[in-house]
Amino acid sequence: MRTPLVSDLMHTSVVSLDPRMPLLDAAHTLLKAGHSGAPVLDPDQRVIGVLSEADVLDVLASAAFYGSSDTTVAERMSDVPDTVRPEDDLFSLVDRFKAHPVRRLPVVDAQGRLVGIVGRHDVLDALAHLVEDAHPRLRHASYASLRERFAIEPAH
Repeated sequence: MRTPLVSDLMHTSVVSLDPRMPLLDAAHTLLKAGHSGAPVLDPDQRVIGVLSEADVLDVLASAAFYGSSDTTVAERMSDVPDTVRPEDDLFSLVDRFKAHPVRRLPVVDAQGRLVGIVGRHDVLDALAHLVEDAHPRLRHASYASLRERFAIEPAH
């Protein structure tokens, strides 16, 4: 059995943000999409940062208390995000998620342009399938347990 690659797991429809975007607009974009963060792209579609819920909390609290804010995404985003490549394998992806406490990682091509995003749930789902395929006797107990415990949705 071939080890899955990031390209097998990633989602190619990605919500992204512009660094010049007002932070309040970015927060609305994240809320509307139901995401906890999104990659920030330069005009050439290269990933230059990531904006997360944590990055906007205090600004939103201040805006709620004092009024509007003119803060931009660029002022609050995390710089130089960790990224992965489509050809990276599942187990290197596991290592990346263990080393970086994030929910999703941007997937970039050789030029650093965004081509997708992969999440921890995608990794858990792929690992559960590997366990199920390698050890059929564990199929129902382990996979069902993992799916229930981590609320894993089926891979796309």
